[in-house]
Amino acid sequence: MRKLPAIALWAAVVLVVGVSLWFVPGRANNASEQAGEPQEILETTMDEEEQAMSRKIDIEVNGQVRTATMNDNRSAEAFLELLEQGPVTVSMHDYANFEKVGPLGTSLPRSDEPITTTPGDIILYLGNQITIYYDVNSWDFTLLGHIDDATGENMREFLGSGDPTVIFSLHEGE
Repeated sequence: MRKLPAIALWAAVVLVVGVSLWFVPGRANNASEQAGEPQEILETTMDEEEQAMSRKIDIEVNGQVRTATMNDNRSAEAFLELLEQGPVTVSMHDYANFEKVGPLGTSLPRSDEPITTTPGDIILYLGNQITIYYDVNSWDFTLLGHIDDATGENMREFLGSGDPTVIFSLHEGE
């Protein structure tokens, strides 16, 4: 009787194991199963939409309200937890013709990283001040979120030229 070379033996083992795994119970065996059932996709989409809604806040200035989407970081989570206790009112002032900034009244954890802001960015500065940008700036900041559909022009109009009182609250949804 002739012996098989070692490489042929290994190839046979790999082939048998591979074919065996192909027929493991619970494994998707056709294209529609591999793609996922439409119900699963719908549930995932709904979960993502619900999660996005829970990450929304409202920002009110002089009776005008804008909605913002919060980032997924520990600082934004801490800010959302603060808002769960009720609205937060911040007296803000202009700084350097590109932002409005004011004391938060408490400290939140920082997640600073080098960024360049864009109009509508909501920034945690030094852990205890909140800033809304209407222009650009580069520095090490903690990005909390971004006002939806913000532009430099509509942020200047929304925040005004003076020292606004800004009310942050959880978004109630629609």
